[in-house]
Amino acid sequence: MPLTPLFHEYYCSYWALVRDTLTNKYKLFGLPSRFSFVVLTLGDKTPDQWSFHFLENTKHIPTFDMFSQFFVSHENDLLWLTTDYQGGDDTSITNQRCYCINSINVHTLMFNKIKIPLHVWKFCQREIHFLCKYSTLHLLSEVKGSLCLTAVSEFELNMFVLQDRLNSVWTKSHTISLPAFCNSFFLDDICLVPMTGVDPSNLVDLVKVVIHNENQLLLYDFNRQECTEIGFLKKGQ
Repeated sequence: MPLTPLFHEYYCSYWALVRDTLTNKYKLFGLPSRFSFVVLTLGDKTPDQWSFHFLENTKHIPTFDMFSQFFVSHENDLLWLTTDYQGGDDTSITNQRCYCINSINVHTLMFNKIKIPLHVWKFCQREIHFLCKYSTLHLLSEVKGSLCLTAVSEFELNMFVLQDRLNSVWTKSHTISLPAFCNSFFLDDICLVPMTGVDPSNLVDLVKVVIHNENQLLLYDFNRQECTEIGFLKKGQ
């Protein structure tokens, strides 16, 4: 189905196709800049046609780059990892940056943010280049209805669980040291895949690492700390 043509100023780098569970309508969210959002709704006014909405709100819309893929929670929220200032929206309060989760409700289109306190995950300026280059490594998922963040640095994988969303109470539930050879894989394709239907008591089983190295598809096992070949796929594919 063709989409509504967008003007050049609405060019988007990030897109997410989601279903509004309250209206059963599909919506396409696009992030064209740091201070705006484009929303296309299917069948909002005319059946089988997309209606266009442009949202702009410099107070609530993210002011930094995305460091994860979009994720849709069971509460009908669209979430992504980014950064913010620790003191709030007014940057004159403090210049200390922190990581946070920005969100927009799929139905109401209201924005919100969940800050990750510095004592949970300390912001490091030198990691920004790594985060920007390998943004697909960072994964948002859910564990028994709680938001879970899996973040990868150069040498380890950390898992955080949001225990209290209202008060932004996070716990660091798991830290896994990555083997030295994984650094070479960062030059190729690697992604974290959330698992469903597994025992949530063991967070290691909730995330799988799929690596596309040369013409191989590999699955990295955290428990055994080794890779298993699961398929053949040319780099061009």
